[in-house]
Amino acid sequence: MIERIYWDANVFTYRLARRPDCIQILEHITDRAERGEVEIVTSTFTLVEVCKIEGIDDKDEQERMIAEFFENPYILLQQVDRYVAQTSREIIRNFSGIKPKDAIHIASAIRAGASVLHTYDGNHLIPKSGKIGKPPLTIESPSWKNGQPPLNMEEIS
Repeated sequence: MIERIYWDANVFTYRLARRPDCIQILEHITDRAERGEVEIVTSTFTLVEVCKIEGIDDKDEQERMIAEFFENPYILLQQVDRYVAQTSREIIRNFSGIKPKDAIHIASAIRAGASVLHTYDGNHLIPKSGKIGKPPLTIESPSWKNGQPPLNMEEIS
């Protein structure tokens, strides 16, 4: 079974902007997705949230890059359906500090059967890791497994 990773909108924003402190791990994840090792799922709501790319001034170029990136076949879209909406409302009621847009991402990750929700929202979402969903959803920043990048065997030889 292919691992399914949920990306919050800010992860897409950092990937598209090629943010220096994040790009290596995010490219590794998208490379794994291109090879069919993982699927990246996100809410259709993300298509609204990801509306600009820092460092790119041309708005037409921004839109082209955003639209093109979301066309990748390894990016799966979870609809904001009745289940996601009702679950989001429940999350907001039961967990203090969760904003509606964040609840939509959590509910979408649960609905899509993601093993983990990746986000760079350390203040609001990551503290809720393991507390929401059945089984509990892991919420974390994208990171290397075991804390380090995989070795490139071609570079070692």
